[in-house]
Amino acid sequence: MNHHVDRDIPVPVPLLDEDQLAALLGIDVADLTDTDRIAALATSALIQNYTDRQLVRGTYTERHLGQLQGSVQLLEYPVVSITSIREVINGSASATDVVGYRLVRPTGIVLGWWGCELEVVYVAGYDPLPADLVAAFMEGFRTVRAVQAMPDGASLVKRVAVTGVGSVDYDLGASGLAGSGGWAFLPPTSVALLAPYRNTAPMGVG
Repeated sequence: MNHHVDRDIPVPVPLLDEDQLAALLGIDVADLTDTDRIAALATSALIQNYTDRQLVRGTYTERHLGQLQGSVQLLEYPVVSITSIREVINGSASATDVVGYRLVRPTGIVLGWWGCELEVVYVAGYDPLPADLVAAFMEGFRTVRAVQAMPDGASLVKRVAVTGVGSVDYDLGASGLAGSGGWAFLPPTSVALLAPYRNTAPMGVG
């Protein structure tokens, strides 16, 4: 199986909500600072970039373009359900779902025979996150917070406009701390915990 995939990737969102983060930090939600929230968003973006998956439960859209084949590999994990699978005709998804496919959960392998481009809308991700992902997040979060506390550290975890909090330039610019793929801030413990969650699908993603 070797085909090209286009997917809609949402703006990174925190992998943990504020209640969960505050509980893990042992503080009240009211005591969370904007710096904490920026660090949580930065950590989430770094993890999502490293794994090439969003990880949180949500609805995702992908377009798979390939020759006649017996399966399609969806990129998010774990796959919960298929919302629709439709042929793409002249750049637009048709109004009618294709039939005769079978979803292998949770791997996201869709079995069927198609010789056309397909748009797949599906539900995938964790709710709640498993313990090892939470541990990876917290290790990364503490590292990002330590960077923020460095001289000029706040400028390394950059704010861009997002209502109420700000977002993150998670490539981290030319600070010298950024690494290939933008995950240099993730500590080795996080990387080891995240390894089983990385998307290794053998296909192009555009």
